[in-house]
Amino acid sequence: MSCCLLYGQTDVRKNVCFCFCLRQDMHLSLPPSSNSTSSVNSASPLATLSDATTSAPSDGCGEHCAQEKRVLREKLSAARAALTAQTQKLVAARAESSAKASTIKKLETRVSELETENVNLQQDVDSLKRQVKKLKSQLDTRTTEAEELETQVESLSNQVLELSQELKSVQDELATSRKQAKGDEGRARADYHKLLLRSVVYTLRTRVAAYVFELPISTVREQQNVAAKYPTIDIVRAKLDKLKSARLEERWTALVQLGLTESAINMMAEMVADGLELANPRSLEKDGDPVKLGEVGELKKIAAKRWSSRKHDSAAENVVEVLHQVSNALNSNTLL
Repeated sequence: MSCCLLYGQTDVRKNVCFCFCLRQDMHLSLPPSSNSTSSVNSASPLATLSDATTSAPSDGCGEHCAQEKRVLREKLSAARAALTAQTQKLVAARAESSAKASTIKKLETRVSELETENVNLQQDVDSLKRQVKKLKSQLDTRTTEAEELETQVESLSNQVLELSQELKSVQDELATSRKQAKGDEGRARADYHKLLLRSVVYTLRTRVAAYVFELPISTVREQQNVAAKYPTIDIVRAKLDKLKSARLEERWTALVQLGLTESAINMMAEMVADGLELANPRSLEKDGDPVKLGEVGELKKIAAKRWSSRKHDSAAENVVEVLHQVSNALNSNTLL
């Protein structure tokens, strides 16, 4: 049975500890320790029990206190073992807590870095948003400009269409005018060709024969009258006079340099080669139609037919050679 109750209160008045025995209703006064009152207060209840048991008289109360002491010691051992286990758990928990604290510190550092990076990214995002806003504004401006340009292009297209129609109308009028002018020009050119032909026939034939082809000179009565009527012939005559000392192969090139047209030069050569008195331009008719100055090939055919009956004539053979030189000269020179 439990008869002894140990407690750690102190009787301040007597400075002693009490051990009450419930069975005998008595108590044992223990002598005060050599330590101070604070030492008694801080002493372990088990130590107080030991002292009380030791100093207790040999009675039933002391036996029961000894038994209680043994029970308490067993409980103390179990408590110490539990305390050791708890201490080990505490150490492990502290180690784990330290590791977790280190991990938390690292995580806090990483969180701080991420927060800084997040701030920087947010600034970049804000900057990009401003750029996007600016680009959108520019795009709107460009879109407006494009719409205006499209309107202008459409307007210009309409203007171009109107101008094209107007141009077509003008071209039609111009074509009509050209047709009319071409008819007038054709008649004027025909008259000019006739006059040029007469001047060539009456003025240059004998001199070309004399200075270029070395053929006999034929007297033409109207030569002076034609020269007076066409003053430009005097200029040609003056240039021809300068060819007197030139060699035969050089004289044709000199004629080309006079600026005479290809048709006129070929016609002179053919008229001289034929040796005809061409007082009338109708002598150049072919099958009843006047031969134009540009139809040089036809004139050469006419001359060739007229030469065929007198191949023995040295003058005609000379003319054939000269005409060959004329063709080469015409192919290598740009004539007016």
